[in-house]
Amino acid sequence: AAAEKTIKIGSIWGLSGPGSHLGSIMRDGVELAAEWINKKGGVTIKGEKYRIELLIEDNKNSAEGSASAATKLVYRDKVKFVTGMNVPFQVDAVQTVTEKEKVMLVAGKISGMKPTDKFAFSGTAGFTVPIPGIYDFLLKAYPNVKTVGFSAHDEPGAQATVKVARMMAEGRNLKLYETVLTQFGTKEYYPAWTKILKEKPDAVDIGISFPDALAVNVRQGRELGFKGPIVSVGTGDSMVFVQMIGKEFATDFIYAGFDMNAADNPAMVKEIMKLWAEKYKKPFNLDALDAWSGLWVLAQAIEKAQSLDPSEVVGTLEGMKVVETPWGTGTMGGAKTFGVNHMVLPPAPISRLVGGKVESTIWYKPNLP
Repeated sequence: AAAEKTIKIGSIWGLSGPGSHLGSIMRDGVELAAEWINKKGGVTIKGEKYRIELLIEDNKNSAEGSASAATKLVYRDKVKFVTGMNVPFQVDAVQTVTEKEKVMLVAGKISGMKPTDKFAFSGTAGFTVPIPGIYDFLLKAYPNVKTVGFSAHDEPGAQATVKVARMMAEGRNLKLYETVLTQFGTKEYYPAWTKILKEKPDAVDIGISFPDALAVNVRQGRELGFKGPIVSVGTGDSMVFVQMIGKEFATDFIYAGFDMNAADNPAMVKEIMKLWAEKYKKPFNLDALDAWSGLWVLAQAIEKAQSLDPSEVVGTLEGMKVVETPWGTGTMGGAKTFGVNHMVLPPAPISRLVGGKVESTIWYKPNLP
């Protein structure tokens, strides 16, 4: 029998250094996706079946590590396709290699895309996409909110996010107070809250960060006596938020995540969690879905293009009307906003915690022209 054909796909994650706990969860997610795709017969091109072979690299959660992981995959291993990462500066570093060499990159998440991203795609919606929905949800649930305070980390991703949040809040006729800056990696949000509370805002937007940082931020605001709604575009599992914030303070918090054990979750989320439990025997984490999405979207685009030429696969994915994701059927977007139609937009959740429980979750179709 003929030897099995394979498609080599590079996959870059932060497996050491700060944030490596999440990096290893995402690596597990992408490996699970590859196994699932291969079990279903892999990717079929012109009647021939190809198995996905993942080449995993550690970027040490640094820009330098990201560039050298990409260099190794592209020049030594000769890969034409790469997945991985959802941290902006790491994605940027990988692109210094992939764009030049016309290698297709489907990252877990790219927040702000640019017209020069000819070969790069975001496998899920960027952090700013849920902001309009979050503000609509806020004003529906709390119609008396007229003023908003803001805090944001001093790193580029958080700064870009708060800029969009301020625009959306202003567009809804809210009065805005100045954004209070916090240090990325800090555990102390009391000084920021003290400044914010001087203005007596009705609601406070705490922007984007890792779930544990957001939880500490919410808790400290509540400890200092803030009683109004707090919003964040942070994704994360509801129960993890409740645990980390503490039941008594986990109330009137709106965010872009959901409860992974909810009965009405998307079917594919349930299937992935079942496969995870069978293979890994350790707690599931929703971040694994971003990793799964990147590889699955790439596999769908390769099969639809019926080609292993990255330029053809790029053109195909740009034009795809629908694309399957862990959260359900998504669409492509970004042509007008970014200058490239390179962002996958899956159905997205917005949830609210009240009294230490998930009070409600809505799923909506994001709009990003």
